[in-house]
Amino acid sequence: DTAAASNLNRVNPTGRLVFEGFASNSSSNSLQSQPMLTTHHELQWSCSSGNLNLSDPQYVKSSSLTNSFLVLGSNALKPATTYTFTLTAIAAATGARGNASLTVVTNESPALGSCASSPGYGEALSTTFRLSCSGWNDADTPLRYRFQIIETAVVKSASLTSSSPNSSYSTSSSPIIITLCEFRELSFFDTTLVAPIPPSTILTIRATIADSLDATAISTFSINV
Repeated sequence: DTAAASNLNRVNPTGRLVFEGFASNSSSNSLQSQPMLTTHHELQWSCSSGNLNLSDPQYVKSSSLTNSFLVLGSNALKPATTYTFTLTAIAAATGARGNASLTVVTNESPALGSCASSPGYGEALSTTFRLSCSGWNDADTPLRYRFQIIETAVVKSASLTSSSPNSSYSTSSSPIIITLCEFRELSFFDTTLVAPIPPSTILTIRATIADSLDATAISTFSINV
């Protein structure tokens, strides 16, 4: 018997991964063979590398190790790691055994770069700021860049229990996100900026750097506006 599985190259470990396997009575182990019914075979998935425990339910989602589909949850695999998955099939009638393996190499996020604004301070809706990133390295090019403002809502409250009420400020738990530009290959973006929410005079900019397989890195910096 032959066990076969769809072959993969590089994958993004932050996303859900689905592996499909099948068992057939053919002697060919070609990955192009059409799958046959698996009802007369016992299937078993295993992973012999990458220190991945497939028995841990936090990694295997919506499937089991004896299904034709193996579903791994987001972040089950580590970045920049090689994993070898093996599907073993045992024919129920004869006990004949076959197996096939596939190797998955996980992607790594862009690294070693930095992002900043020039100038680092200016006037709201007047000064043109250049938001830029440089030095980011990744094997999976081209890189793409997105710039966003990250604001925290500030609520002013006053104490009414004294003759001289004291004002205080509290912050909300959900940040306000304003996207200045969506992902694009240019590593800079020229823009004017709105004033931050009082009483702050600082805007926080979040730059997200993505490679061609959608692995991302985040860099934040501040601008005095």
